[in-house]
Amino acid sequence: AGLGNIYVDEVLFRQRVHPLMQARKVPDVAELAHEIRSVLHQAVELGGSTIRDHRTAEGRWGSFQERHGVYGRAGLPCFRCGTVLRSIQVSQRTTVFCPRCQSRMAGRGGRLLENRS
Repeated sequence: AGLGNIYVDEVLFRQRVHPLMQARKVPDVAELAHEIRSVLHQAVELGGSTIRDHRTAEGRWGSFQERHGVYGRAGLPCFRCGTVLRSIQVSQRTTVFCPRCQSRMAGRGGRLLENRS
């Protein structure tokens, strides 16, 4: 099992990890794991992220999307530093990140395909 795009983008942003950083070069895996649990807990508490038509089991809209720092925000300013957020393709998935807040890639990772949408 893995994390969906929304939660991967948000965890990496909160931990200031570039999406192309090799897993073996992540500085603190325990802290990353803690952040994954924290983001997922917050998302569950808020009913998930309603991007199009997601609803909770009770039929309500989720509200975690109101806390997205980067997901779906390519081309907009970073809440932390004001730098324009970028969108790239990593292993056939789109990811959004802040080029200033998230460290540059360490070593070779995936292909960097510019998409300034």
